[in-house]
Amino acid sequence: MEENEQAPRLSIGVVRMLRTTLCMRPSVVLVRRLGIGCMFGVLPLSATASLLNRGTREQDSTSAEITRGVEQMRHLGLEVKNSAQGQRREPSMIAEFVQIVSSKIKEIWVATKGQSKRADQIQEGRSISREVTLQITCRAEETSETVKVLADDADGLEKEIDRFRI
Repeated sequence: MEENEQAPRLSIGVVRMLRTTLCMRPSVVLVRRLGIGCMFGVLPLSATASLLNRGTREQDSTSAEITRGVEQMRHLGLEVKNSAQGQRREPSMIAEFVQIVSSKIKEIWVATKGQSKRADQIQEGRSISREVTLQITCRAEETSETVKVLADDADGLEKEIDRFRI
């Protein structure tokens, strides 16, 4: 700057704020390159505006990153919530399917039990049929023997009758 042109002086509060901000930000390197250290109380107005502009952009960028991070966390939270709800529904669905399968197994058991009773009845019927068939066979043989005896007796009677015939 020229000697007759003086740099505007900043208030002590602004200087302290800039000192704190500049010492904590990567833009300190820029300030030091310009030859302005955190320890000086006077900064050229264009450098101050440039630093404030850059700090604002960095804050906007950081704010955008934070917003993206928050959105990602919110999205992950929703995914976890949906997953947890799905996992809560799964046991009830499994229980429902188990109940359905259980009722089907019971139906099969009842049908099998009924079929077993009918099979027992069929077996009993076969046994009775076999006994009846044996009895009928025995009676048929007895009847056959009786018919044979009667036939023989009839032949004998016929011979006796023929003898008395003139």
